[in-house]
Amino acid sequence: MKQLFSSIKNTLKPSAENNDRSRRIANRKAIAELRALSDSQLKDIGIDRSSITHSVINGKPERNQPKRAA
Repeated sequence: MKQLFSSIKNTLKPSAENNDRSRRIANRKAIAELRALSDSQLKDIGIDRSSITHSVINGKPERNQPKRAA
């Protein structure tokens, strides 16, 4: 009986492989959604069409923006 519960626990416990797979699926979905946007919509959020994949995987790079005058 103890072995059965241990087996069930190991089955339900998220593994690193499942987390990697979930992350890859989420990345593909995000890339597809961003590719469906127009160029002007991408520009509004600060992403070039050529950097969609990089932005999804690595995050959008921060740009040094000058401070606005008050």
